[in-house]
Amino acid sequence: MHRYTPPAGPDAADLFTYVLQAADGTTSTGTVRVTIEPERPGSNPSPIRILPGEQVSVRFVGTPGRTYRIESSAALTRPWTLVGTVIATPTGIIQYVESLPAGNARFYRARE
Repeated sequence: MHRYTPPAGPDAADLFTYVLQAADGTTSTGTVRVTIEPERPGSNPSPIRILPGEQVSVRFVGTPGRTYRIESSAALTRPWTLVGTVIATPTGIIQYVESLPAGNARFYRARE
């Protein structure tokens, strides 16, 4: 597992190379280019946003008209807790807003 740390600066581009090794010893090298682009009108905005008033918005895409359970967890290996239910919009957007959680990061998922 590799943990990526971006360079300083809000719009800093980056590049890193990785090597994968198979069980038989063969290797393959790849390069990842990281670029930050401004959000364009009509684009798919970030699925997680911090909103005014100490709130967080989490966005998923699902099947229009279906009801989804929004669950959260402090870690991917911990139990998930139901935090709300949302009906997907006619375009399939599932959006859940809650107060910013205290403490560490929180993971979210949407389940039918």
